[in-house]
Amino acid sequence: MDKTIKQVIARTKLLSDAEKIALLVAYDELADADKEHIAQILRDYDAQYARAVAGLRASIDEALPDVKAEGNDEAARAIHTIRRGLSILTS
Repeated sequence: MDKTIKQVIARTKLLSDAEKIALLVAYDELADADKEHIAQILRDYDAQYARAVAGLRASIDEALPDVKAEGNDEAARAIHTIRRGLSILTS
């Protein structure tokens, strides 16, 4: 179970890399209940983050027309850039 909780800490979007390292260093000193509570907070945050990203992507897909079929290369490139940027920002 500790390995799973440590993986949750390592993968979360909530903490900076420095915060993750500090938490993992102090991990063995935490009570089991605290470890599980921290892991649940991080899981809840990451699930909410994933839902928000999915909603944002859906909104962008709905708001930006698929102009490739219309032959508008400049608009198609701009839409691709927006979608690519969103992927980079949320990865």
